[in-house]
Amino acid sequence: MEMIINDEQLSHAVNDSVLKSLFNHPEMGMFTLKLTGKFLESNKKFCDIVGYTEKELANMFLQDLYYLENQEKVFQRDDILFAKVKEHYSFEKRVVRKDHSIVWVNIILSLTYDFAQRPYQYVGIVQDISNLKRNEEKLYDTNKILESVFNTTSTMIAYLDINFNFVCVNKQYADAGGHSPEFYIGKNHFALYPHHENEIIFKQVIETGEPISFSAKPFEYKEFPELGITYWDWDLIPVKNAYGNITGLIFSLADVTERKRAEDELHRTNEILEKKVRERTIKLQDEIAERKRIEEVLRQSEQRYREVFENTSDGIFLMDIVSRDCFKYSAFNPSMKKMLGLKDTAALQEFIETVLPRDFIGSIDSHYRRCIELGNMLSYEEHFTISMETIYVHTTLIPIKDDGGKVYRILGVCSDVTEYKKMSEKLKLAKEEAEYANNAKSEYIANMSHELRTPLNVILSAIQLFDLYLKDISNAKSDKLFRHLKTMKQNCLRLLRLVNNLIDTTKIDARFYELNMGNYDIVSIVEVIVLSVTDYVKHKGISLQYISNVDKKIMACDIDIIERIMLNLLSNAIKFIDLSGTIQVSLIDRDKDIVISVKDNGVGIPEDKQKTIFERYKQADNLLTRKHEGSGIGLSLVKSFVEMLEGEISVNSQEGLGSEFVVVLPSKINPISSHKIDMSTHNLADYAMIQKITVELSDIYSI
Repeated sequence: MEMIINDEQLSHAVNDSVLKSLFNHPEMGMFTLKLTGKFLESNKKFCDIVGYTEKELANMFLQDLYYLENQEKVFQRDDILFAKVKEHYSFEKRVVRKDHSIVWVNIILSLTYDFAQRPYQYVGIVQDISNLKRNEEKLYDTNKILESVFNTTSTMIAYLDINFNFVCVNKQYADAGGHSPEFYIGKNHFALYPHHENEIIFKQVIETGEPISFSAKPFEYKEFPELGITYWDWDLIPVKNAYGNITGLIFSLADVTERKRAEDELHRTNEILEKKVRERTIKLQDEIAERKRIEEVLRQSEQRYREVFENTSDGIFLMDIVSRDCFKYSAFNPSMKKMLGLKDTAALQEFIETVLPRDFIGSIDSHYRRCIELGNMLSYEEHFTISMETIYVHTTLIPIKDDGGKVYRILGVCSDVTEYKKMSEKLKLAKEEAEYANNAKSEYIANMSHELRTPLNVILSAIQLFDLYLKDISNAKSDKLFRHLKTMKQNCLRLLRLVNNLIDTTKIDARFYELNMGNYDIVSIVEVIVLSVTDYVKHKGISLQYISNVDKKIMACDIDIIERIMLNLLSNAIKFIDLSGTIQVSLIDRDKDIVISVKDNGVGIPEDKQKTIFERYKQADNLLTRKHEGSGIGLSLVKSFVEMLEGEISVNSQEGLGSEFVVVLPSKINPISSHKIDMSTHNLADYAMIQKITVELSDIYSI
């Protein structure tokens, strides 16, 4: 009786929750077939494997994808499948993708049954095994290569198990022992070739798992004493399985007896040759000494330096010493003549009084005499006027001595540095102008900042008055006014913070910022600051932690600067941390210094931005894309404050994992100050402290 299957039955498999979950698996190719082999449904992974869309596959049969390298076998195997001889069938096939490329796949076909237990379709699971097939081919090729090398190499090779029983040997090993390769299989190496020392070495390789090599290792056959001592290069290499366990040894041998004897003979020959070479070397050393004497004579010749002398841009002169106070020029190069305005033959063999300007001779004489007295090279700078033009010259005097060490001639090298001098003057003038402009800019910013601070304070005072007036009124309109006043106050505080930072930056640049150093308990100062900002982080759900390895540490510091540093770093941490984040402040006493760390698990800083965040007006966020307010002055100002306290600041950060700012301050005691304040006695609600915190944290909100 023919079985009739409706569309509801055909979609039953895919609608099944378990099968549907598998069908949507991103790494598993699946399809369903009619009993005729025609595709019903295909998931995305299967479509990716064969390169067809699900719609295209719906008009195809499974056999249409096969690579028909053996048509007869393919149809014979499919007849078995589709004749329902088997309900489950796994096989490997090469299939042709839509782009005509060929891939290997493993297909598992299973029959599915309706509610009456009648088979009505196939479910196929497909895995792309192309890489596995390629690896199998490579492994096969590699095995063939190794087998070929094993059997054709001239080296004797044996493979032993961990008990040193032969597993296999190559032909060369068997021939050397006068047996067939099969003879050795299963026999123990040391039963055939007893050798206690070698057995210890074999065991060492098994125990340590490290290979051992020997070069020209001596060995004497007891059964063949006529061979004498033979020499062998051999290697013992442990073989490990996939789990790293040693399963055997590769033992390779090469008879190098002839090579060793040849090397020994060569060594004896070399000793004879070396003796002859030593004798010849002594003779050569005598010849070289004579040659050096001749080269020294040649070195003293001026001809050796003629090319440099004639073509260098520096002026060069030679001056003979007639007496301690009498000098005569013997040579000028063209550049020196040009520098002094001399003719080609002028001034040669002339005294310096007839060549140089009269007002210039006194200083020149003193330099020459100084060079003679020292007997060493002397450099100096001078200027003189020729043809109404001032020339600046850097001169180097080099004394030339005779065999007795007496200076008889001076070599002078003069470099015209006039242009360099002019450029230096221009640079100096430009620097002064730049410094003047910078000071003017800083003064302008400072004046503007002071002018801005006055109206800001007036506005803040007015806001506080409005706030007091509105507290007596309670209605919807007053609530709205309160929100507006809060926004006005926050933005005024942000502007006041910016103005304060600009003023402090200008003071630091102009070196007008005065430190108020005293001996204070740094632990209490930092702890009070951290505890003071606790309320400001609660509304963001941030956990603020403080740890220290000491309870008290008296050291020289400026309380106001410490407060500014800590509040700025905490403000940054709060700005760039998500809800429910954590900020950890730690203070570590290292005796000679203290280390303050502010660490968060926020957004972090990109590596390429970490080198610039301490530069003024630099920020990690782009101006158009940043999520938090700021001027880019804060961290620059913090760095300046830390350096004023003779400390260092650095950052450790990974994008997405958070940031850590580390401040290292020297632990010193100010001998002038007598202040020793325990900050733990201060009131945390101190109005000045609250105002500072309010101003420093004024820009912590999202745009």
